[in-house]
Amino acid sequence: MQTAADELRELQHDLDDVEQLRRQLAQYFCEDEATFKLDDCIKTFRTFFDSFLKAIEVSRHMVFCSMCVLEIDQLILQNIVIALYFVRYYSFISAITDREKPRIMLLF
Repeated sequence: MQTAADELRELQHDLDDVEQLRRQLAQYFCEDEATFKLDDCIKTFRTFFDSFLKAIEVSRHMVFCSMCVLEIDQLILQNIVIALYFVRYYSFISAITDREKPRIMLLF
């Protein structure tokens, strides 16, 4: 029985500490101590941090997508350069005579 009474006193002391911290927090945020609720404060912070983390995730996704688009653009440009090379090469080869082709092929 004595242990239960000791634990009850310790619990009451902890609750008094929480109440004191609640009042200090209300003062810090310039809120009315009588109406300030710790649960509401915690929910507000939770909502803020959830939104903040979501914004970071969206930002990372947008950066990743931008990087993917840049890589695709680079691949398209590389393919265009290769295609232009082959167009130039084949138009050059078709313009020369059969006798000159073996000597010219060494240039490519």
